Amino acid sequence: MKKTNHFLKLLLPLFLLIGCGVSNEEMSNLAQRIAELDGVDMSQADEDRSSELIFKIKKLEDDIGQILDKQREISEFNKLLGLKYMDYRMWIPAAESFNQAISLTPENSRLHYYRAICFGQQAKSESEFSRKQELFSASEEDYLIALRLDPRYSSAAYGLAVLYVFEMDRPSEAANLLDGLLQTDPSNLKARMLRARLYEESGNTGLAVEMYRSVVDIGRNQQLIEAAKLRLQVLGG
Repeated sequence: MKKTNHFLKLLLPLFLLIGCGVSNEEMSNLAQRIAELDGVDMSQADEDRSSELIFKIKKLEDDIGQILDKQREISEFNKLLGLKYMDYRMWIPAAESFNQAISLTPENSRLHYYRAICFGQQAKSESEFSRKQELFSASEEDYLIALRLDPRYSSAAYGLAVLYVFEMDRPSEAANLLDGLLQTDPSNLKARMLRARLYEESGNTGLAVEMYRSVVDIGRNQQLIEAAKLRLQVLGG
């Protein structure tokens, strides 16, 4: 332990010069991690090996800021490019752009959500059944990742519910998703309309009427209000 502490004390003055605001504790941790990657026993390192490690840390610290800035620029470029491709309904290149962005920021729930949309739209244009199902499954996976990263992400929950209802014939799973979504986002009218539809299809007319009435009562989207009123007329509600 004493040898390790001596080794870290040898590095600390240089850390203060190259750290660019990074704390001594963080720099010490960085030194230990680099040594581990190199298979170096910190307690046994001699001065020559210490100097070699110091040089590596200095080089990393000199370059790392520029590298990270460049990667951030690439990520932002691919996000924008993906969105523009979506505007033109170019789903395959849009998904590829989001792939690139996800490779740099894999925990961005929004990127997985947008790629899910692209996979789903691409699937609709496929004539081969196996390829269509493969893309729908990829879309489902991205929606699930988005929800795992952000459980309150209402757009992802609604998008997955739509996928289950209209493309994958899994209405019970969609109903569970929508029930959870409406607990966290009760004013989501699209979710209410879809949930009402599922109530209808399952023969639960009373709950369907109640849900359609709630859309009319909330009254934030005239198109959805008119659609709800039409269903209420059909159902006698």
